[in-house]
Amino acid sequence: MSCNTCDTAEEKYFVGDFGTDIYVDLCSPIVDATSLSIIVSKPDGTVETWVATPASGDAEETRIKYTTVDGDWDQVGTYIIVGKIQTASGSWTGDKDEFKVESVF
Repeated sequence: MSCNTCDTAEEKYFVGDFGTDIYVDLCSPIVDATSLSIIVSKPDGTVETWVATPASGDAEETRIKYTTVDGDWDQVGTYIIVGKIQTASGSWTGDKDEFKVESVF
């Protein structure tokens, strides 16, 4: 299962799920990155930073990946995500995207 901000397919995500790959395209080469992350605003407004890695198989080298761990999706509602890259010469933030996490019942 993966969450790709470029896909139009509607996938379902549930509280307590983990192991889901989240891909974010920063639309800019990440080869010189010293830090890659996804900043997440949870439904209650809590903001977290998830450490990302370059997405393998990305010929253009613009996508990052994060695999959710237990506890990441702990709230029902809309999660807003944004990718961030840091290099020796600066730091840039990508476009916002969002998805919903639902209750199983």
